[in-house]
Amino acid sequence: HRLASPHSAKSEVLQLLDLVGIQQPEICFNQYPHQLSGGQKQRILIAIALSCRPKLLIADEPTTALDAPLRGQILRLLQDVQQRFDMGLLIISHDKKVISHLCDRTLAIQKGKCIEPIFFPEKPIFRQSPLASRSEKPLLEVQNLSVAYTQGKKIFHAVDSISFSLYPGDTLGLVGESGAGKSTLAKALVELVPRSSGRVYFEGKEICLAKERRLRRDLQLVFQDPLSSLNPCMSIKNILKEPFRIHKVPYTLDVIHRLLEIVSLPSDLLTRFPHTLSGGQRQRVAIARALALSPRVLLFDEPISSLDSPLQWQMIELLQHLQKKLDLAYLFITHDLSLARHFSTHLAVMQKGKLIEFGPAETVSRQPKHAYTEWLLKGEESTCLGNWKKTFSSV
Repeated sequence: HRLASPHSAKSEVLQLLDLVGIQQPEICFNQYPHQLSGGQKQRILIAIALSCRPKLLIADEPTTALDAPLRGQILRLLQDVQQRFDMGLLIISHDKKVISHLCDRTLAIQKGKCIEPIFFPEKPIFRQSPLASRSEKPLLEVQNLSVAYTQGKKIFHAVDSISFSLYPGDTLGLVGESGAGKSTLAKALVELVPRSSGRVYFEGKEICLAKERRLRRDLQLVFQDPLSSLNPCMSIKNILKEPFRIHKVPYTLDVIHRLLEIVSLPSDLLTRFPHTLSGGQRQRVAIARALALSPRVLLFDEPISSLDSPLQWQMIELLQHLQKKLDLAYLFITHDLSLARHFSTHLAVMQKGKLIEFGPAETVSRQPKHAYTEWLLKGEESTCLGNWKKTFSSV
């Protein structure tokens, strides 16, 4: 659009990447989207939108998938850029904090019509207590797990010697900034990315999912974006049938209907395709698919970050109900520390690929041992437009 030469275009791209807070822009410049974290991809989308210096910037849920510190940085960035380029800013969000702190005027929409500004009230989340008869033997045990990538002559440790245990009925909340290595850890546990080192034990037995296909039934991963993880060419019925076909497990149509019933979806959705469903319905279908083979452990990678507040509460209540009913263990990855510390029995904090804090949720949230955890806690409590960069540099 601006007819820049390749050299000047690259120079401006690097400036934009630095402007939106991308660390090491020169390395990011040559990477592909699948190599970046969710927060990094969101920043790059903002950089693309700013590249033509628009008079009006429309930001559709620009901070939904970001952790609290990054959310503050992005909102601060949008505010600074708006003033610098004297442009209009239209923010679409379900987060009342974003709206109330950033916007001059507010419009609320319900069923396609503008109504009086109204926000959903906060609902308390009641933390699941560990089972009284907790087994001495962990269900999932991870020892010194590492995932490393080479970037030229350098080695980058996305996950660096992480160890933890997960017991039946427990929920381990895994929190940290975007790019901390949370999603990479979850993918390494189910061998979607290769482990550089370390061991993973399930019920005391070291597992290798590539050789023991049956064990894949016991470990299931629910991805952050259901629209990209559900096959767009398959109906909901075929999506739910797929796990049974792959593992050659007998099933009936009643079983498929039962899966939808478990996640509170009507059976008439079976003939529809993913793109015709709402975000909450797609996420429920993804959970139903993960439950098809009766797993023992569910790994959730930001399962509610793209949902609005009412759907988030519905999803949390559903997960709590399923855990109690089916005696499941959860690894719950989220950037929302306030959610993690109330929903989880145990809390783990990651920073730059390392596990820096681990313990009961109550203990970690009240008596954090690491300055980074304190910073995250303060970030959740302070306003979303705080000066996060200054705070982080002091830590």
